[in-house]
Amino acid sequence: MIAGLVADRVIANRTVPNPGTFVPAYRSFQEFVAGQKLRQVDEGEGFETVFVGNSRTLFGIEPEAFDTAARANGAESRSYNMAFPTVDPRFWPFFFKQYYDKRPPKRILYGLTPRDLDVRNTSADFYQQTFRASPGFQNRERTPVWKFSEEAMAQLYTLRGRVEETKRFNRRDFLRPAGQRDRLRQFTISGTRGYSEYPPRYVKSESFLRDEQRRFADREGDISLRPDQERIRALEELDRWVREQGGCLTFYSLPVLYDPEPWGGQRIRREFTQFMREFVRTHPGTTFVNVGNEVEKSYGVEDFGDADHLNRPGATRFSRELGKTLAPELRGGCN
Repeated sequence: MIAGLVADRVIANRTVPNPGTFVPAYRSFQEFVAGQKLRQVDEGEGFETVFVGNSRTLFGIEPEAFDTAARANGAESRSYNMAFPTVDPRFWPFFFKQYYDKRPPKRILYGLTPRDLDVRNTSADFYQQTFRASPGFQNRERTPVWKFSEEAMAQLYTLRGRVEETKRFNRRDFLRPAGQRDRLRQFTISGTRGYSEYPPRYVKSESFLRDEQRRFADREGDISLRPDQERIRALEELDRWVREQGGCLTFYSLPVLYDPEPWGGQRIRREFTQFMREFVRTHPGTTFVNVGNEVEKSYGVEDFGDADHLNRPGATRFSRELGKTLAPELRGGCN
């Protein structure tokens, strides 16, 4: 047994980043950050306000900065960034109904861009399927005794606990320095409120961003918004769920520096804004604030990690502006 433990530690220290900090296999998800985040949620008591969305929210909303700004404007707030990379509206009703078992949030804040609603954007399909198939989701209803046993074994034998993570290794990873092995985790959580800082290794240079901004930011574009009816029904289902719990749903736009893909044209962005305004008009109790579009012209390359993901200073700045903007809604409660 001692020889097995020694071998386990030696191999783990050569192959995995931060061997003492991990998400055991039985509760791992398709992204390391998802396992980290859902562990924080499981160990907490729930939050009054929850941010949902994809990577633009994951990197773009810093809950502490949002809460500080909301309180400075007379609204009590304690929020959590629940966003996952590469999901669209179809993910969230499923997540809250089939996984989330904490006290329901009083308010869900959903950051959206045109690509999130457009039927031609299928990037989220695989991610959402792999979440459903992940050990963390499949084992969600195991007994406390079973979970305790798995946790104990994962702590005793590191490689057993990290079997999902080690599936991504190749032989060369045994020889990599620890810092390079961090590439096996795309994103990690910063702090205890779900925020993830945009990874420095993905940050584009300011000169590159400035050149691309001149090329793409103000183009009219040649496609119109084609809302996916399945995603629209998912927004309606999410609204019903949160209202049944006594809460409410608020949508907001996110700032972008530019978007080189088809969803970045000015035409489709105007149509997205019009669509969201019509959606909240026909769904009483929901609201939409176009704060991202309204403030983005005052942001520069120093606020972004890439074309449409805020870096940490940009996330802090936008979170404060959003907290100030939404403070009256937070003070007023849900109707």
